[in-house]
Amino acid sequence: MVVRQRDHLYNHIDVKTGVTRSREEFRFTGIYNFAHPSDRFPTWNLLRSLAAQSSPPWLVAGDFNEILSNAEKSGGPRKAAAPLVCFRQALVDCALVYMKFSRPRFTWANRFTKERLDRACHTSSWRDRFPNSRVVTLPLSKSDHNPLLVVIRSSRAFYSRAPKRFRFKEMWSQHKDCVSVIKKGCMTPSIGNPMLQVGLKIHSTGRLLSSWEEGVFKQRHVVMKLIQANLDQLMGLPYEPDQWDEQKALQHRFNELLSLNETYWRQRSRVLWLKDGDRNTIFFHRRASNRKSRNSIIGLLDPEDDEIKKALFQMHLSKSPGPDGMSPHFFQRYWSIVHNDVCLVVRTVLETRHLPMESNFTHLVLIPKVKEPKVASDLRPIALCNVVYKITSKVLTNRLKVILPHIISPLQSAFVPGRLISNNTLVAFEINHFMKKLCDQLDGFFSLKLDISKAYDRLELDFLEAILRKLGFCNRWIDIVLCSVKSISYSFIINGEPTGFITPTRGIRQGDPLSPYLFILCAEGLSSLISKSVEQGFPKGLKMSPSAPIIYHLLFADDNFLFGEATEADCTRVLDIYARASGQQINLQKSSVMFSFNVSMETQSHLTSLLEVQCAQDHG
Repeated sequence: MVVRQRDHLYNHIDVKTGVTRSREEFRFTGIYNFAHPSDRFPTWNLLRSLAAQSSPPWLVAGDFNEILSNAEKSGGPRKAAAPLVCFRQALVDCALVYMKFSRPRFTWANRFTKERLDRACHTSSWRDRFPNSRVVTLPLSKSDHNPLLVVIRSSRAFYSRAPKRFRFKEMWSQHKDCVSVIKKGCMTPSIGNPMLQVGLKIHSTGRLLSSWEEGVFKQRHVVMKLIQANLDQLMGLPYEPDQWDEQKALQHRFNELLSLNETYWRQRSRVLWLKDGDRNTIFFHRRASNRKSRNSIIGLLDPEDDEIKKALFQMHLSKSPGPDGMSPHFFQRYWSIVHNDVCLVVRTVLETRHLPMESNFTHLVLIPKVKEPKVASDLRPIALCNVVYKITSKVLTNRLKVILPHIISPLQSAFVPGRLISNNTLVAFEINHFMKKLCDQLDGFFSLKLDISKAYDRLELDFLEAILRKLGFCNRWIDIVLCSVKSISYSFIINGEPTGFITPTRGIRQGDPLSPYLFILCAEGLSSLISKSVEQGFPKGLKMSPSAPIIYHLLFADDNFLFGEATEADCTRVLDIYARASGQQINLQKSSVMFSFNVSMETQSHLTSLLEVQCAQDHG
């Protein structure tokens, strides 16, 4: 869905919306007319001027502050005919037809009268395009106007509601009995390994919470529906003087119940985990390093309870839950109840280096990368892991972050504590500027931008293991990391329902706290490959001045840059080595090559065709 603004003033906004250049595109104008009768006539002329513009099917809705006839008014004196005729004539001149509505006939009231001032109108071409659309008058809240909901449909809607999955709702915590229900669930007798026991207790707690909600919170929804029905009935009845006080009392109670639901809808908005899913797209870089540490890194000590608690409380309360339905809010709010079981699980996993597959079961949600996804590559898979697993992963991540500055070369800065990501961005801009100014030098250079397709998903686990061993990690650490990435199984969430079952043989998860840091470590492997190739003479790299260092590459997440002399050997050597070793696949359609100004057009054309990427004047 695309919205493009056409025009706006203090009392209207005019936009084009829908799918661009398709039958679904239409024009929408939101209107607010002035309260004083003498100020309303300019609005009718505004509608006429908007209607005169060439436009697609047109929908107009808002507060017109006028009625079509006295039948839309109850209480108080009758309105004069002249203003009503002006309103009706404006609609006729604009070829606008009044849309029928459901629920209350009046949309505004005070102590003396009720009127229908809010409405939606459309052209006949809009109705032909969306014949099953309707207007719903919603219940009053804090405003003295009923809001309108315009439901737009081109065909009849047939709904198939997916089975409702358990999700812990943060608003439950506001109730005094919630903690008792959770204590009862966590006291459920269970046998088996600690991870299995915690899983059974979480499942039992979820069932108890669901039953408890039916008896406590469902009653709130029943009350809200009754209040809404009473408000609808009042707004539909002819005016009576004693209705005003009753209406305001119902509105006040309805607003109180809406406020209680605010936490629930904030949790449902799910904005924060989208940011988390985009973390892998934050660019990071790498400069060549010949250093290969042969010394074993310190072994993994058993974590203390405070370390496990710190890992949990680093998570945002409203992060999306995994398959067990429990969010970080549940574990943080009721840490005094669950901490013994959770700490035992984390220590057991780290001590035994074993993670049961059922405990690492993950839901995958497909998030669109573009506005109108059409193929699988337009979707980004985000893993929703169980919080107990994420606590274990966070403990590993926090320990890994301490040693990253000592094993990651100084020119790689993303995710490395104490380093700025912007430093190498400046280096990339300087190289770009240097190549554009280079005219007289004999040797020409190229800058090759590579877009790595599905960088996380294609990472070979054997390659990851080899990198960890080359960097000097101890066997215990490697075993724990490998058990966390090899015990994964997935189901896709399609229309709210888990679908299918997949056991991957490669790749790391977007949404796992450990994944970005594992990817950085694998980037060290690419740097080593380039460094080894440099020792053999390919590529020769780029040197901007006699005293400057030679730059061979800059690594970002899935946009990597390689530099060298504009020769056939330099252009092709490293790409094949990297792709074969890491399992990564280069997206040639999104990759590009840029040449310095002293490279002839013939050479540029030859090397571009050899690389099978587009030639660009600027990587952007």
